[in-house]
Amino acid sequence: MTDAAVADISARLDRLPGTRRLWQWVAKLSLGGFFEVYDLAFTALMSPLLVRAGVFQRDAGGIFGLPDQANFAFVTMLGLYIGSLGFRRWRTSSAAAPRSCLRCCGTPWPP
Repeated sequence: MTDAAVADISARLDRLPGTRRLWQWVAKLSLGGFFEVYDLAFTALMSPLLVRAGVFQRDAGGIFGLPDQANFAFVTMLGLYIGSLGFRRWRTSSAAAPRSCLRCCGTPWPP
């Protein structure tokens, strides 16, 4: 990225009005990013600690003949996937999905 492009992006960000709505977007994006990093770090850091504590085995003696660490990562990601599908079904209907999702983010519908 060139210096001119960086300066252009910086100038565009500086021209944004500091409204409540903008700060709500920033807060929601930051909160989502925090939980995403937390989840990935939790999955990556907990497996070695559980092996050291003796909860997990080092060999492929877990469910389906896989190591316990693989099962832990799989179940974590499967839970995230099922949870997001379940939350979507609970929160929105198929006809109102775009409207409800955008309303959650603070965007008016229709644009």
